[in-house]
Formats: sequence, structure tokens, C-alpha cells
Amino acid sequence: SLVAEMTEESFSMLANDKLERDITRLVDGEYVGGIVGGERYADCPRLTEYVVSLTRHLPPLLNNELVNLQSTMPKLDTTASMGTLRVYDRNTRLGAESLLSAPR
Repeated sequence: SLVAEMTEESFSMLANDKLERDITRLVDGEYVGGIVGGERYADCPRLTEYVVSLTRHLPPLLNNELVNLQSTMPKLDTTASMGTLRVYDRNTRLGAESLLSAPR
């Protein structure tokens, strides 16, 4: 299934050091990475296609609702694809907790 493929891509990126540790939330044990095309497309093709598809189809729907609500929020751009992947790693969290709570 598509969800299984995207999950596998996430685990693969974590296992192959394609994600960065989120040092702003170190104790949470999370890794983060941008979903971008180009050279990084091979790292996560299904995730990239999902982000591109959402970027193409969701903003027009949301923009219509913003108009209906007479909102002053800026409209979303349908041409700029952006996505972020965040992955939780329990061992990293436990290691960070141990490191930060160690007696001095």
C-alpha cells in the first residue's frame, strides 16, 4: 500500500542518516528532514509525490474557503511544494534522557 511504502521510505531515511536530529527538541528523540525533489527524490519518491499532489490539490480548496470566510489570510501558493518529515526514535530519546539527567 502507499502508506506502507511511505513508512518504509521514512525508516530507510532514518537508518541511512538522511535525517537530522532535531536539537531544538533533543529529549524528544525526533529526527527531521525536508521532503524535496531533485537529487533527494530517490530518497523518498512516494513521500515527494504525496507532498507535490497535496500542494497542487489542497490549496485551491483552502483558498476557496478563505474567500468564503472573508479571511484576510494570504492565499496558499499552488506552485511551491514543501514538506517536512519527522520521525521518532525511541533509543535516541532514551539516550538523550540518560545523558541530560546524569548526575554531575
